[in-house]
Amino acid sequence: MNTHADIVTSKEVQKNLVYLYMGEVNACSRATYLFASNKVARKIGAADAYLFAWTQLRNEHTTMIKRWLLETGKTTSAHKTLAAVKGILEKAFDLELINADDYLRAIKPCKVKVNKQLRAAFGRMLTEEELDALLATCDKGSPARATRDRAIISIFRQVGTRLAEVSNLTLADYAPDGRQPVEDTPAATFEVCFPLDGPAGMEALLEQE
Repeated sequence: MNTHADIVTSKEVQKNLVYLYMGEVNACSRATYLFASNKVARKIGAADAYLFAWTQLRNEHTTMIKRWLLETGKTTSAHKTLAAVKGILEKAFDLELINADDYLRAIKPCKVKVNKQLRAAFGRMLTEEELDALLATCDKGSPARATRDRAIISIFRQVGTRLAEVSNLTLADYAPDGRQPVEDTPAATFEVCFPLDGPAGMEALLEQE
């Protein structure tokens, strides 16, 4: 049976806590949470998140991590980073690598209160006129760039996807009939429509490549 040290430092990535946790994170958010966990691990002195001994974190450590995050970045960024820490610790608890008392105390500081008024100040819904003006600016560049930008903005406008989701789209996600199933999530399984001004819009984009 593997010891605590064997599992944390094992070269077999399948046994690594971060690897196991990332497997449960939505694919669109995986890069964000991996970046966050790497940031914490490197701050404490590890080469990266995969080599960090997460099971040794205690309440005093997560309290200091939270303080550092809030002092050096935005509240929303701290919330995401602490969510990654909590998720990794939860995986360690599931695998019985950390006892219940240490786990519950360690994750207690991982909750960050986000001021609703501050969050509202970060952005607002664009009006139809503003969206039309934004699309109009796409015509000022080269044909390839204009078509690409129009396609990206159309996805944001029609589907309401996040930046991370759009940046991860590939040609494999495109269906000529306009409908493409998306990855199952714990919340639901659903379909979205990518109406890039109809199939002709996507075909125009492909022709520019």
